[in-house]
Amino acid sequence: MAYLPTIEEVDELNKVPAPHSPRASLNPNQKYSSSTGFMYDRNRGSPPLGRRKHNVGDERLSAVSDTLSSTQRYITHSVTSNITLMEDCFGLYMVNKQTPIKVFRFTWRSSDDVVVQLITYGARIITMKYPDKDGASADVVLGFQDLAGYLYYDQYYIGATIGAVTDKIKQARFELDGKHVKVTENDCDHYFNGGAYGLDKVIWNSCVINNKVVLTHVIPHKHEGLPGPVMIKITYELSEYNEFHINMEAKSGRPTIINLSNLCYFNLGGHSGGSEELKKHSVTINCNCYTLMDDDDLPTGKIMSVAHTRFDFMKPKLMKDCLGM
Repeated sequence: MAYLPTIEEVDELNKVPAPHSPRASLNPNQKYSSSTGFMYDRNRGSPPLGRRKHNVGDERLSAVSDTLSSTQRYITHSVTSNITLMEDCFGLYMVNKQTPIKVFRFTWRSSDDVVVQLITYGARIITMKYPDKDGASADVVLGFQDLAGYLYYDQYYIGATIGAVTDKIKQARFELDGKHVKVTENDCDHYFNGGAYGLDKVIWNSCVINNKVVLTHVIPHKHEGLPGPVMIKITYELSEYNEFHINMEAKSGRPTIINLSNLCYFNLGGHSGGSEELKKHSVTINCNCYTLMDDDDLPTGKIMSVAHTRFDFMKPKLMKDCLGM
């Protein structure tokens, strides 16, 4: 059975300054709760939006939103003439009756009303608020108000860092330096977005350097089948020009493959605009070719011209026209 702490226990935990030490190491077979106080059992059915197939373990995890705590505290790390960087607890992550583990949230706020938020669970970007031409500020990335949302809809990787390898590895195997490497099958017969327990499910180590947040994680050797160990360092920064920079670095102890990415879902019209604002997006991609895919959405190796295809974005197109919305 999953264990949910009492409000008093959560409050007591928030009184203790939490060092930025290594977080939980979780079994890939363990699965997540749908929301605070409700445990979702994958053996009993699927949530409303559907899920990818995963191995189902007997153990359960639970998430506790920081809304349970009446003693939420913010730490101000950096204040410049234009930007403030603050830190607080976004929620608690637990395995059975072990000590709840804090998931930290970092918030950049500029004098131009730009707000960007990042959490250590999955190294996720959860908020990007930018003012429009009329000065009205809106959050332009998809996200949730609490940790439970990210655990429940984990199959969409919302805002998360993806890896060690983004997208698919056919038949979950490849050749490296003349040796065959077998990796986790988590999308039918294929490897997908980091395997069963990718970087999107890691609680990252964190530190603050001036106006930058640095998240780090070490992928052990043979985790999901990949050679390693691999040290990953991601640096985030909101510049004084309101540019949000992400710098990803990786260093491996053995020859390996790596392809990191971030998966933010954007709606430049803001959350309240919904699909109607998405239809108005104008998209241009300076690319004259694409990789042909097979029925399993795997690249065949053939490079095709975008001319006279739906992939031709050399000139601006409205989303409603190119996606049939």
